[in-house]
Amino acid sequence: EQWEMETSAVLSVSSPTTNVTGLVTDPAENDASISGVSADLDQYIIRRHSDDDGAFEFTDLPLGEYELTFTAVDYLPWVEAFEAGEGEDVELEIALLHSECNPNVEAIQNEIAPEEMAEVSFRIDNDGNGPLTYTTDRRLIGDANADPYTIRSEVLAGQAHDDNHLRGVMFANDRFYISGSNDDNPVIYVHDREGEHIETFEQPGEDDNGMRDLAFDGELLWGPSGDMIYGLTLDGEVQAELDSPFNLTSCLAYDPDLDVLWVAYTTTNIVMLDREGNVQGEFGRQGLRMNGFAYWPDDPDGYNLYIYNMFDDGEGRRPALHKMNTEDGDIMLVSYLETERGGNSLGCYITNQYDIYSWVMIAAVTASDNQGGDRIDIWQVDARREWMLLDPTEGVIEPDESQEFTLTFNAAGLPAEQFNGEIVFLHDGVGSETAIPLTLNVVEGPVHTTRTLDLHRGWNMVSVYLQPDEEEIPVLMSPLVEQDLLLIMKNSNGEFYRPDQRFNNIDQWNVDEGYLMKLSDPGEVSLEGTTVMSDEPIELEEGWQMISCYLRFPVDAKIAFSGVVDQLLIAKDENGSFYNPEFNFSNMGEVTNGNGYQLKMSEAAELVYRFQREEEEGNAVLPSRSTSEPSRLGIHSNTGSNMSLLVLSNANISGDLGVYSNDVLVGSGVLSDGRLGISIWGDDLSTEAIDGAVDDADLELRLFDGSTFSELTYTSLRGEGNYVTDGMWVVELDGAHTIPTEFGIESVYPNPFNSRTLVRFGLSDASIASVHVYDFSGRLLRDISLGRLSAGGHTVTIDGADLSSGVYLLELTAGADVSRRKLTLVK
Repeated sequence: EQWEMETSAVLSVSSPTTNVTGLVTDPAENDASISGVSADLDQYIIRRHSDDDGAFEFTDLPLGEYELTFTAVDYLPWVEAFEAGEGEDVELEIALLHSECNPNVEAIQNEIAPEEMAEVSFRIDNDGNGPLTYTTDRRLIGDANADPYTIRSEVLAGQAHDDNHLRGVMFANDRFYISGSNDDNPVIYVHDREGEHIETFEQPGEDDNGMRDLAFDGELLWGPSGDMIYGLTLDGEVQAELDSPFNLTSCLAYDPDLDVLWVAYTTTNIVMLDREGNVQGEFGRQGLRMNGFAYWPDDPDGYNLYIYNMFDDGEGRRPALHKMNTEDGDIMLVSYLETERGGNSLGCYITNQYDIYSWVMIAAVTASDNQGGDRIDIWQVDARREWMLLDPTEGVIEPDESQEFTLTFNAAGLPAEQFNGEIVFLHDGVGSETAIPLTLNVVEGPVHTTRTLDLHRGWNMVSVYLQPDEEEIPVLMSPLVEQDLLLIMKNSNGEFYRPDQRFNNIDQWNVDEGYLMKLSDPGEVSLEGTTVMSDEPIELEEGWQMISCYLRFPVDAKIAFSGVVDQLLIAKDENGSFYNPEFNFSNMGEVTNGNGYQLKMSEAAELVYRFQREEEEGNAVLPSRSTSEPSRLGIHSNTGSNMSLLVLSNANISGDLGVYSNDVLVGSGVLSDGRLGISIWGDDLSTEAIDGAVDDADLELRLFDGSTFSELTYTSLRGEGNYVTDGMWVVELDGAHTIPTEFGIESVYPNPFNSRTLVRFGLSDASIASVHVYDFSGRLLRDISLGRLSAGGHTVTIDGADLSSGVYLLELTAGADVSRRKLTLVK
């Protein structure tokens, strides 16, 4: 028997004792014995190990309650509680469980163009008999995994130029830009990545010491000189001048998230400036003597502004790096930055362009001649992992179960290169660590790849920015048809595919088109083919069409369609949200790949999606309005056809605005600041029931303030108050007045309903009201007391989540008055 005792001895003198023996087995191997298992007693710090037969023994233990913890490599820990009583030994049978982390892929490879994103799904199976608990890590291959804040390289620029007054540094387009004083004649030295001098150009400004820190916004090189901040081209031409809030500015960084500059002097507060030089915020420096700023957008703690400084840690001043939270100004220490050469901190810059696999900080350092003079140090900050994202990142997989994972490759900001890494699962299963190698090829031009459309129940408007290899619609849709999910698919010409009728007159899938698809339940379909570039033109015709989205990342609708704004009458998304250039209104939010869009054009045009606006001077750019605030009246489901309502109001009118057709809600929104876009849903012709407004039906506007309804008076500026599919109705509100109300249930929407439905009812007089729900055997299922309500319109929500599908009776009572209506629940 193997045993060991650590730091304790147990001595029993004339006290009763007991013995504990047992056997450790593996139930997954026909209860084979396990040797070398550690058995740790919670009291007295005693450890034993199982022998070759799996047996263990603790002798002469004092009586009492104990816990034994069993651990072994590749097995899950097991804790066994027992009580040692007088006159009896304890025998234990321990069966250790194990878990397994088995990916269904050996490696993952993908190829995408710059700025593209691609998702890959894979699975982890736990074929063990115990739960698998895991976390994940993302790793790169090779030098990019260097420890953070280790020195990578240096450029002895001061020595090269006999200039021991370097100040700031920036790296862009494979070049170092270094500011120096050059005997009181400030210049910018330009070096290649190997440190070789290429050119020199003069700095603007009147400060003989030159720009003390440098920043870059992707276009202009920014630097402070005296009480001014200059923006230069990379050839040295001045393009912008800002007044600094300080007589002397020594720290500067560009913040791409807020599109602002962070500035400070060594001992001032830290100030945020917009592009016009206006102060937008200010934070204290918390005692730091600051020499340089840098901005890291990927900081894991959200402390994006980095501060290079000389910090006194109680043993003297040392070069140090702190970072600040740009939301609340909190500052924390990151690391001390010291090399064998020594020196003091100056300006700094964080970039992922020096090493495409890493984020590095490039820092200017002032040092004596015997230390090599002023120089540029390159420090590792972190491996560049943002191109591989995993969801989920931690969890538990039960035995004999699986977990699906989504790996997102994101080439935003990546050059055309090959990126190698691995997703690592750290777990308590066999082997403790499982790695899946990853290869991402970022290539210029079209690529052959796969795109998956995630589809929800009901109507979807979709597109993909690739032309499928297989173009026949029935073949592409066969996975959905085999699962009995696809009800109908349509294109913008009115051609359609009905699997249940075995009918199709859609010629083929075209990359430049969008499609409507109605599903009975959620599903997905994958298309394999060759991508088109994001700037590929789409030919638009006069009138309506449904088009594809070529953008690789979300862009505000006003910007995305700005290239055809003169010909665009209206654009709509799947939810009926719209952009109307004539009234400069959009509630579409962002245009996103995977979605299709409806456009109505005044004439033919060529659309090239834009991701930034080419503004004309004096034109105000208002972003799309948020559509996130839901109406208390309920949200009408997508029926596959709609018209657009734009509500304008100069009056002090706010609340939930509902559009009604024959007393049935067909659209709603929240009016808060004088402008509101509403999608009015028409009847879905693919169903027998009337579930929206029918053609030419009269429409009524009602305002709900949370307790009562009011009728709105308005002037129609465009269109009329009747339903027309794809029509545009613009109204200007004049006022609101209370609707005379009769007693009774006015409407139930939706009906049939899936789990919740909204009941609108009226009371002719103030009274105590109740709502009841009965099944058709007369059994009371819901008894909702509403208390005393005022005369007028009211609403109540019925929750049928725990009820089974069927027909129910809804009853409203107020005093002696009773109103009833049938409810149909469909799950």
